Amino acid sequence: MRSIARLALILAASLAASRPAPAADELKGDLGKFQGSWTAKVGENDEITVTMTVKGNAVTAKLDHGNGEVNELKGEMRLNELASPKTIDFFHFTKGDGEDAKDNLGIYAFEGDKIKICVGGAGNERPTEFKSDSDGTHNLLIFSRKKD
Repeated sequence: MRSIARLALILAASLAASRPAPAADELKGDLGKFQGSWTAKVGENDEITVTMTVKGNAVTAKLDHGNGEVNELKGEMRLNELASPKTIDFFHFTKGDGEDAKDNLGIYAFEGDKIKICVGGAGNERPTEFKSDSDGTHNLLIFSRKKD
């Protein structure tokens, strides 16, 4: 009897693990709006293209420096739509070389077909307003939905 119970638990766990991620239109609220790929330009002369792809709460960010150098980070995001301004936490991120990245706290707002995100930088405090600082601690990014 014990082996039947164990088999049932294993089967249930494997079915749960193999269940496909919900479609973007099944996700509620702002998380549903985030689904897909977004691009932004950053750097002193907007020379770096950032592509952020969101599937569920999983995030992949690619930074293309325009000179052949591309960095990739993967992790998760958590939203708080009830905060004012709304907050976004990027956490459990891993760099392309496998090294862990510190959590990055930010704020966000949707403006039409764009997402405005201001982050405090890895390991720093969350910004309270949408602006970049001259010392680079707070970075404002304006993402546009990537066209397929």
